[in-house]
Amino acid sequence: MSLVQINIKGVFMLYRLCQILLLLIISPLAFGNNEILNYTAGNQKTILIHNSFGDVHIAPSTSNKISIVASKKKWGARCLLNIDPKAKDAFHIEINDQGWVMDNECRVDLIVSIPQSMKVILRAGNGNVDVVGTRGDLDVKVGSGKIRVQSELKSLSALTASGDIQFKGWAEKTQIKTGYGDIELTLQQKGQGRVVADAGKGDVLIMLPENSKVSAKTSTGNGYVTNSFSNSKEAADLDLQVSSGDGDVRIREN
Repeated sequence: MSLVQINIKGVFMLYRLCQILLLLIISPLAFGNNEILNYTAGNQKTILIHNSFGDVHIAPSTSNKISIVASKKKWGARCLLNIDPKAKDAFHIEINDQGWVMDNECRVDLIVSIPQSMKVILRAGNGNVDVVGTRGDLDVKVGSGKIRVQSELKSLSALTASGDIQFKGWAEKTQIKTGYGDIELTLQQKGQGRVVADAGKGDVLIMLPENSKVSAKTSTGNGYVTNSFSNSKEAADLDLQVSSGDGDVRIREN
C-alpha cells in the first residue's frame, strides 16, 4: 500500500470520526429531549444494543468508558430506555416499548462510544447504522436501514433485509447479506481472510488491493459478473464467495 493510500485512508477515518464526535457535541445542545449517560466498561468485553426505531452511531472512546447519547425523537409514556451495565454476558442498552403494538411511538437515535476493542452485537428494527473506528468483532442485524462500517475488525457479520451495506477496512472473517439492497466492500489491506457477500436483489462490488491472491466463486441469477483477479495458482490469501439473486457482481482493484 502506498503512502498516499495510507494518508487517504487516515484522512477519511478522521473525517468520519469527527462527524460522529460532532454529533456527540451537537445532540445535547440541539434537542431538549435527550438522555446522556456515562459508564465504566469494567471487565465486560461485549456490548449488546437493541433499538427498534432509530439510527445508531458507534465510535471508539479514548478510555475504558462507555458514553451514551439517546436523542428521543418520539417518546411516549410507555417507552423505556433500559441500560444494564452489570449483566454477566454483556453491557446492555435496550429501548423498550411496553405497548401491545409497535407503532413507532418510541423512536430514539443512539450515539454510543465504547472501548475500541469491545465486541458489538447490534439489533435494529428500522434505522441506519454507522460504525467507525472499532477493532473488535461486529455483529449487526437491521430490519430496514443502511449499514455503514469503517473499521479494522476481528470479524464482521452484517445483515439487512432492506438497505445498502458499505464496509471499508479489514476483517479476517466477513459475512454480508442484504435482502434488497446493494453491497460495497473495500478491503484496504492484504491478509488471510474469507469474505461471503450475498445480495438477494442488488449489485455487489468488491474492491481489493492490487495483486491480491484470491480464490473467488461468483454467481448471479440475473446480471453480469466481472472479476479483475484470476484465481491464484498459488495458495490464495483471500477466499471470496460473492453472489446476487438479481444484480451485477464486480470484483476489482481499489
